[in-house]
Amino acid sequence: MQEVANEVVGVTDRHDGVVLSSQVTTDAGGARAAFELEIPYKRLDAALTDLSGLADVISRTEAGQDITARAVRAQKDLAATYERIRRARIELIRADTTEERLVIESRISALEATAEAERAELNGVKRQGRFATVNVDVTSSGSDTDQGGWSLGEALDDAGRVLEVIGGVALVSLAVLVPVAAIGALAWLIATRVRHHRRERALDA
Repeated sequence: MQEVANEVVGVTDRHDGVVLSSQVTTDAGGARAAFELEIPYKRLDAALTDLSGLADVISRTEAGQDITARAVRAQKDLAATYERIRRARIELIRADTTEERLVIESRISALEATAEAERAELNGVKRQGRFATVNVDVTSSGSDTDQGGWSLGEALDDAGRVLEVIGGVALVSLAVLVPVAAIGALAWLIATRVRHHRRERALDA
């Protein structure tokens, strides 16, 4: 899991992307890593191909969003706020009393804060036009910490292999001992006959 997570970051860097957020969790049920990435649109296809090659792909979903209307609206809102600031500054110059100037200055400060927020919105929309947001979820069927364990099934398999080896050794030993026993029996029979024959000759003499 950690190796695949590191490779996700590597693919993102290789395609000039940005990792917005990442989280890796491991528990008894398995391991999971979640990433939110930003990939330049011009590198998106290649990046998705590389990401898909890191592990088996269970599902893949693609969606697009037209941001043209948002960009146009953000530009218009910012231009309108700039115009209001320009008019307020003219009013400030023409103000006759301190009270009027204070009121106008306060309004200008509020308009400048609004313009800052609208600039951030416009920059965000422009960034969306250059980058695609990609969510990547990596999951495993078992915890990484379980890989070094020895399950009951594995123990039974190992025991079976040990018994097979013992049986093989016994069979080979038996195959060797049977001829040896046969040879020993034949030698004993010959020796018995020789002694018997010698005894008969001695009695005849």
